[in-house]
Amino acid sequence: MPYLWGRGTVDMKAGTAVQLKLAAELTDPAVDVTWMWYDNEEVEASKNGLGLLAAVRPDLFEADFAILGEPSDGEVEGGCNGTLRAIVRTTASARTAHVRGSARTRSIGAPILTRLAEYRAREVLVEGLLYRESLSAVRITGGVAGNVIPDACEVEVNYRFAPNKSAADAEAHVRAVLAGFDLEVDRRRRGRAPRTRRPDRPTVRGRRRCAAATEVRLDGRRPVLGPRHPRGELRPG
Repeated sequence: MPYLWGRGTVDMKAGTAVQLKLAAELTDPAVDVTWMWYDNEEVEASKNGLGLLAAVRPDLFEADFAILGEPSDGEVEGGCNGTLRAIVRTTASARTAHVRGSARTRSIGAPILTRLAEYRAREVLVEGLLYRESLSAVRITGGVAGNVIPDACEVEVNYRFAPNKSAADAEAHVRAVLAGFDLEVDRRRRGRAPRTRRPDRPTVRGRRRCAAATEVRLDGRRPVLGPRHPRGELRPG
């Protein structure tokens, strides 16, 4: 049978392939459907295709229910975590030094990484769904040459937070966890609650119909409505 392979297959290429097939075959859908495919999801916000489309065609985003086809192990996930990126900086008490004969061998980035390793991510219940948060180091930079011990280090951290928090709440939490370090917030975006409290809402009924309609999975299990968890993230430890 036909299959996809290569970079991106387990991310949006698979979801896009499913959507393209449905768009071609659903000639008489039960509801009005708008299909959206866009580029530059993973780069700076100014290049994000979805944001560019929203700026010129906000009418396309008027909807009761939205489905993101990102792979989810065949489950139907409600809502999503918010995300915050920040740059954490630390400096050494001395200036840069040549590796030869230097007694300063301890990494100046170690205090930040130790703080992150000791952090215990929260699990937060939002409208009956349990969201797992994460605080991860995603990039480390510093130094001027391969034979010089650096006098400064920057660690980029990514905080995925439950949708019951505002972006301001998330920033306050990260600043509290990393208190004592110079911290600059680079980007933050609030999550989306699952909105399951009113079962009479068309969006909630639609989610449950969607879960019920997805009868067959590779492992034979029937999907359930659950929270959307961050994937592909590692925490130092």
